[in-house]
Amino acid sequence: MTGGFLTLLSYFIIAVFFALQVLDVYNRKSSINTVTLYKSYDDSVQTFNATNFDFAFQLFQFFGNDKPIDNFFRYVSLRASQIDQVLVPNSEGVLEQQVKFTDLEIVPCTKDRLFGSDYFQKILDQKNQMFCLRRNDSIYITGSTSIFSLAVDACNQNYLDQYYKGQKCEKNQTTILRTLMNMVFLTHTTSRYFDLSEFEKDPIKVNVDSEYHFFVSSLFRQTNFYLKINKATRSDSMISSLLEYHETDYVECHVGREMSNDRIDDSKPYISVAFMLTSESKIIDRQVFTIVQALANTGGIIGIVFGLFSILIGPIQEFFFFQSFIADMFLTQDNPAAEIQEKTVKDKLYNKLNIKRLPTQDMIIDLINQKNGSNSTSKVFIYAHLIDQIVKRQAFVYQTKELFAKFVRTFIFRCKQYKSKRDHEFKIAKEQVLKQFDIETILKQVKVSYSISKVLLSKYQRHLIPYFKRNLISQIADKHLVQKQVQTQENKQNQKKQEIIRVQKEEKIRNYMAQVFTGLNEQNEKDQRILKMLFVGSDEQELKLNLKQKMLNGLLRQFSVQSARQKRTRSLNESNITDLDNTSTVIRTRPIIETQITTHTQSVRMNKKIPSVFQRQGQDEEYGDEIKLAI
Repeated sequence: MTGGFLTLLSYFIIAVFFALQVLDVYNRKSSINTVTLYKSYDDSVQTFNATNFDFAFQLFQFFGNDKPIDNFFRYVSLRASQIDQVLVPNSEGVLEQQVKFTDLEIVPCTKDRLFGSDYFQKILDQKNQMFCLRRNDSIYITGSTSIFSLAVDACNQNYLDQYYKGQKCEKNQTTILRTLMNMVFLTHTTSRYFDLSEFEKDPIKVNVDSEYHFFVSSLFRQTNFYLKINKATRSDSMISSLLEYHETDYVECHVGREMSNDRIDDSKPYISVAFMLTSESKIIDRQVFTIVQALANTGGIIGIVFGLFSILIGPIQEFFFFQSFIADMFLTQDNPAAEIQEKTVKDKLYNKLNIKRLPTQDMIIDLINQKNGSNSTSKVFIYAHLIDQIVKRQAFVYQTKELFAKFVRTFIFRCKQYKSKRDHEFKIAKEQVLKQFDIETILKQVKVSYSISKVLLSKYQRHLIPYFKRNLISQIADKHLVQKQVQTQENKQNQKKQEIIRVQKEEKIRNYMAQVFTGLNEQNEKDQRILKMLFVGSDEQELKLNLKQKMLNGLLRQFSVQSARQKRTRSLNESNITDLDNTSTVIRTRPIIETQITTHTQSVRMNKKIPSVFQRQGQDEEYGDEIKLAI
């Protein structure tokens, strides 16, 4: 039940997450990436015309209270020029840099200019003196050698003769200065941008910026407009980003630097507006959220949810799974409170029946099998006791709070060594359940169970099968503990036996070695060879010793080895001193060995030709170190 609930919960989480993803697709949620680049346009020419960038300009009277100006071109003139820096060879054939002006014709603007902007059409109706380049004309701009310029200069009589025949330029300087102070030069430029919230129509929108330029007769004022070539990429398909992809270039215009210089004579214009390229460029990418991405994200969240449930909820599900199986398969009789109450009642009953102690299982079976030797009252009580034991065998339910208590002990208080009896019984029951899943065990039990329940047993006997002792988990757990203790004891006994064998073997080696040293003849070539083979790796100083000194050295080496091993054996025996019944002979032999070594050493020292070991240690410090560090 719990596993099913957790599965439904995981499905609900995934469904809610997928619904939220679909809602994002419907609302056209998108991701925006902007990259700023810097590019040099010195080696390339960029073309601008009414299809990608447009502008308009006009002259109008700023203060309406003054006398209206009948014709602005009687006071000033407008000039649109393509300015190029070119290299021209001089008379000597040397290239010289010159500035080339190419004039472009200015015509009144129509309503379809500036990309049909509503704002432009509105101001065009109010102020009809608006001028543009011809629609088919283009301007060509490079990085630093070609620009486009609009200039407001002094009156040009040729222009008046061409477009306003019969009118003359104003010559009165006072009138010209007063008119210039009441006049404004206005430029309208288009700046296109990427509307990130537009999905139905073209997202490249147009914005018209207006810039006012006031006249100062004594100053030359220049304003630079920078053109930036940007790129917009987008994918607007709701299904997949691969189905629809658009890429558009657009021009963004903004006002840059403004500067003023003294206008000494009429060689300089009043106002100059220059259009030039900037090296900065932007790439804006818009990717809408699609159904494919929603499915991919949902697949990812499925992995996360299932992985999280498998890590956090998986052990709990496994616990509930085994808990249900164990509760159906195994029984227990552990109930301390009921046992105390039962003991009190049974003691009174035993006194009435003259029964001195509680009957064991073997006693009960013997009493049942006896034809004589027990009265009917005792047998009735024994039967009642058996029935009572069968009834007490309840389903073994390892509760969730016990699992939580085990978790607290293990992971919070770090009590990993402590395990309650119930924990051990649950572990054994879990192992028994896992064994039941073996296909051979299943087939065998099905065959035996069918044979017993359908053929051999009667009806009332079949109903007692679930209460068999093999299903009593407390008894199985106790048996498992006993087997584990027996196995541990056997391992200890085997270890002790191996240690005893090793000590006895070393004792024999020591005896053999003592006999070898005793029987060596220093003048015998075979004895000398055996001596060298026994002391392979010794230094020259040690080989110069006589036979008795070598024998003493060998005995001391064996004694040091024996002492080290005795310490290790003693530490092992002290931990299990109560169980070492077979090591008494080894303990008894140790004083004998030590006595033999001590007696032999004293007899050698009595010979005055051989100095004491400790005396030699004082005489030769290096030799003493070899004795102390002998193997």
